[in-house]
Amino acid sequence: MAPKHELRHWHTQVANAIDSMNCGFMVRAKDGRVVYANDCLLDWLGYDREEVEGRPVENLVPPELHEQVRDEIDAISAGDLRVRLVILQRKNSTTFPALVVPQRFTDEAENLLGGFSVIVELGSVQTAKPTGYGDRGGLRAGLERVMLDLQALSLATSLAPEVSISLTHPDLEGLSPREQEVLIQLVAGERVPAIAKELHISAHTVRNHLKAIYRKLGVGSQSELIERVRSYAE
Repeated sequence: MAPKHELRHWHTQVANAIDSMNCGFMVRAKDGRVVYANDCLLDWLGYDREEVEGRPVENLVPPELHEQVRDEIDAISAGDLRVRLVILQRKNSTTFPALVVPQRFTDEAENLLGGFSVIVELGSVQTAKPTGYGDRGGLRAGLERVMLDLQALSLATSLAPEVSISLTHPDLEGLSPREQEVLIQLVAGERVPAIAKELHISAHTVRNHLKAIYRKLGVGSQSELIERVRSYAE
């Protein structure tokens, strides 16, 4: 085991690296407040640290996306750790797209404390150096392989393959017609606000249907539900 003074040194080095990294890094509390934002993220957004830390994370997106962000926080807290494509809003009200790679963290008793995210501004992806591929065709082929890997890992909802749901499966026969409609939309990759709009019901009603589906199928999160339903189609 490394000496304590060496561990403290490494902790300091890691903290310095996070502050100076060329991608965003943010920590949030369980209630959605920003606990920490690194210098890179603050620079992108144009905020001072005290304008972000302690404030709700949805303040970093356009107002029309606030409810969707709260739904995403609930999903991440429940274990859905797929990569998100988000629109972030700068202090001057301009916006930019970014990929958010979320994680959740717990205490020693497995109680949820909050989460943290690595954030990649998509402009930096578009100008990334193409390493390991001899030409544009090779780079395209490489990116296509990455896309397929993401599909296989179910990391990106926008890349998730279509799944045909067999509603005749015994586990699904106890769902009401409306619960079946919600389930079909969810497995297709839709989020709560989009499902509500499609079915002409409120987001609150969609969430109530999801809770009923969780209870009937004995699952505890959206990701667990989706994996369960996908296993029925195999």
